[in-house]
Amino acid sequence: MYTAREARFYTALCVNIQLLKIVKFTNVIVPKMSLMTRVLGVGCADLTFFGFVFGLTLFAFTMLMFVQIGSFMDDFSNQVLG
Repeated sequence: MYTAREARFYTALCVNIQLLKIVKFTNVIVPKMSLMTRVLGVGCADLTFFGFVFGLTLFAFTMLMFVQIGSFMDDFSNQVLG
């Protein structure tokens, strides 16, 4: 099972690298496609900040649910997976 999980991970990694290569070549072949990567490059700092705040908010609401429901439902009584 461990080998299959590792194989899936490396396959997903290779697929993502291939997608980045496709974007790179598309920017050269179709100049209008480079607008997308330039916009993402300019907004990278804002997107990173938004992702951080979004993740922090999601974590806060998760902890709020754990505190509110944990004493009433056995499934949410601890944070251990299982």
